[in-house]
Amino acid sequence: MAKLSMKEISMKYEKKLILEDLDLEVKHGELLVLLGESGCGKTTLLKIVAGIIQPEQGTIYVDKTDISNLSPQVRQIGYVPQAQ
Repeated sequence: MAKLSMKEISMKYEKKLILEDLDLEVKHGELLVLLGESGCGKTTLLKIVAGIIQPEQGTIYVDKTDISNLSPQVRQIGYVPQAQ
C-alpha cells in the first residue's frame, strides 16, 4: 500500500515564495483535494510530486523510498493539466 509523503518542501519563483516547509502525507486510498486561490501553489505542488519541476528544498517519498531525484518517467505519477 503506497503512501506519498512530502517533507519540508519549499519553492519560489523569482523572489516570490510559493511553498514554505510544506509537510504532507497521503495514505493509500485517501482522497486529497487541493483548494486555494490562484497563485497559491496548487499546480506547483502537483508538478513537484510528478517530477516536472524540482523544489528549492525538501524530500518526496513513496512508501519509504526517496523519489526526489527520480525522473518523471521513473516516478510513474500522472499529471493532467487543465486545458487552456
